[in-house]
Amino acid sequence: MKTENRYYVQIALLCGLCIVVSLLFGGTLIFVYTMTIADDLGIQRSVFSVFSMLRGLAAFLFNLKMLQLIQRFGMKKLILAGLASAVVMMFMLTMSHNIVSLYIAGIIGGASAAFNGVVPVSIIVRNWFYKAQGTVLAVVMSASGIAGVILNPVVSYGVGYLGWRATFQILAGITILILFATIKLLKVSPQEVDLEPYGGNGPTEDRIDEGSGQGQVHIWGNALPDKNLRALLLITILFNFSGMCVFNHTSAILTDIGFTTAFATGIAASCNSLANCLGKLGMGWVNDRFGCKTMLLVWYGVMPLAVLFFLVFRTAMAPIGAVGGLLGGYLGGIYSIPLTVTAGVLYPDRSSYTVAVSYCTAVATLCSTVSAILFHGFYDVSGSYVISLGYSLVLALFCLVLVIGLIQRNQQAFAHNLCQKG
Repeated sequence: MKTENRYYVQIALLCGLCIVVSLLFGGTLIFVYTMTIADDLGIQRSVFSVFSMLRGLAAFLFNLKMLQLIQRFGMKKLILAGLASAVVMMFMLTMSHNIVSLYIAGIIGGASAAFNGVVPVSIIVRNWFYKAQGTVLAVVMSASGIAGVILNPVVSYGVGYLGWRATFQILAGITILILFATIKLLKVSPQEVDLEPYGGNGPTEDRIDEGSGQGQVHIWGNALPDKNLRALLLITILFNFSGMCVFNHTSAILTDIGFTTAFATGIAASCNSLANCLGKLGMGWVNDRFGCKTMLLVWYGVMPLAVLFFLVFRTAMAPIGAVGGLLGGYLGGIYSIPLTVTAGVLYPDRSSYTVAVSYCTAVATLCSTVSAILFHGFYDVSGSYVISLGYSLVLALFCLVLVIGLIQRNQQAFAHNLCQKG
């Protein structure tokens, strides 16, 4: 076996681009410009929210079957299908003039979110990297945040001068270029090019059997009785309901305190993207330096404080509003690092890891979709953000309690993880 650094950089870059398409192009940017798109289509925001709901439901269903899909079709084919689906979704969205085509685009977008999202990308990173795995995963997952910081002002300018339809068609063209690069350069494992994982082979050598339709699916039929998986699912639900409340309300709150819609959405998008990037990089570094246990306590300990800050200063002018937007991004967009790293500690073998992350990612996607409709509904009924932000604070505190319980129940696994860092 040999090592060539350019291959590791190449894989990390391609994985990062897949995350950009999945989370930024097909998700965050569309949600940020919900008001613009809904107004242009002549529909209410709640009607447009069904697009997000269908996208989330489709991603939910595909994620639940991710292990079987990988075994049947192979990882690379799924990722390519995801990128192609993103292109189709964006073109359909920009050409939509009625609700039916809009909702079909949402379902296709769900396939893209699943096929080139957190689950396949995290598996490829685990295949290629053993040393500094948390940091590499953080860098890859931060790609959407880094791209967001760069692209959000450009997209905002494009929406203002070209219109949202032309702007998203340009993004679809960029996705086509990423698709061609992935066809040519992506390798699922280092063995395909006679390399070894960066930093060594690691403690496990098992791989998912691709193309056979068979493999280890013992968790699949016995998922709910597993205490750790139940805890991860509940933590994922609470975290997303808490964080997405802040995320979804950021631009609307900034608009209510006097900013123009364009400025508010631009500030919210930029702050959320910056927080997305810094949060993931920080948690990846904490994990590799101090272990998964410390990362979880820091991450979920900050959550209630961030929600409380946002609740108290929600009516303040910038820069307090911008800081609130940053905290919204910290909460709303970054469940992937704690989720994937913790699943790796609790489920070392690849098939079990895939099922655990698939379940949690599916639930996270669905919760993000439902929370957007739920918390906007709270505001429509009450005319105030206080109720939904108060619920967010309570959920964040409960989430922290569950994390502490998970750590206490698996002290040996987390201690072993810390020893590996040493």
